[in-house]
This record gives sequence, C-alpha cells and structure tokens, in this order.
Amino acid sequence: MWRESKNKLVTENFERVTREFGDFKGYEVMRAKTTTISPQDQPAANTMGSGIHTELVCKAKFSKKHDAHVGLHLIRQTEGSQYIVAAWNFEAEP
Repeated sequence: MWRESKNKLVTENFERVTREFGDFKGYEVMRAKTTTISPQDQPAANTMGSGIHTELVCKAKFSKKHDAHVGLHLIRQTEGSQYIVAAWNFEAEP
C-alpha cells in the first residue's frame, strides 16, 4: 500500500510539472550512484530502509520551457524486484 501511494504521489507531481513545462522529450543521466543497505546496517536501515538505493541526477528536456535537473532516489528490495521512487526533486535551469 505504501508503494502504491508513493508512486501515485510521484505520478501526480510529474503530471503537474509536464502541465507547466510541456511534454517530456527526453533525458540525459548526469550522475548515478548505487548503494546496498542491509538490515544489519544501523542506523541507515532504520532511516532509509534496507535494500538497493540508487540516486540519479538527470537533465530532462521538455517541449515548452527550459531544461530541468531531476533528482531521483529509487529503492528496490532485491536485485530482481521493481524500483519504487522514494523521493525526487525538480529544478528548472535558469
């Protein structure tokens, strides 16, 4: 249930961004970092949750306005499981 509500919030926020900036045209990954946090890693597992954490920073292109930097914090429980978006941020380029 948490995963569904988190993904719904991300989808609603991205729809708001595309209304303002136009259609999403593409992206370029600027930076990526992956870290595995095991349940035994305290206090990181208590704070962030155990699993595979990937942080991405992308330069996104939209049809109406400037490019933007999008930061994503993705988590998945195991190597074969699906990622969920734990957090994201958005910053328009000047």
